[in-house]
Amino acid sequence: MRYVLVCLAGLAVMASAGCNRGLRTKRAVEEAIDAHLKQRSGLRMQSMTTEIVNVQFHGDTADADVRFSSKESAQTAVTVRYTLRQAGDHWVVESSSQQMGSGPGTNPHEMPAGAPSPPPPAPTTAPNQPAPEASH
Repeated sequence: MRYVLVCLAGLAVMASAGCNRGLRTKRAVEEAIDAHLKQRSGLRMQSMTTEIVNVQFHGDTADADVRFSSKESAQTAVTVRYTLRQAGDHWVVESSSQQMGSGPGTNPHEMPAGAPSPPPPAPTTAPNQPAPEASH
């Protein structure tokens, strides 16, 4: 009888570990990110290629780096880091942040190569001149 109980306990531990292992896969994270993106209106996902570049699991959280490339201009791409948390038998996206971009239009603050530098801002007062005094 004791042997049967030990075997059943061992099977229960292996079964729960096997279920969790199915959750700790690149595919499970990809499904969660796809579901998250479908909820966001205004995204033209049909014009992008999505690639899960890297996934790291940390207990009940995970970090995934996802590369989005334009189908029209393959050199235009952006990588987004997603933080996910385990919610029962699936993952849920908690947050995202842009990591890096390449190609034209991925960083609005970056000047194109060969473009002239913008002029420095005009000073509000002349340098080394005292401020005018109030008249009486």
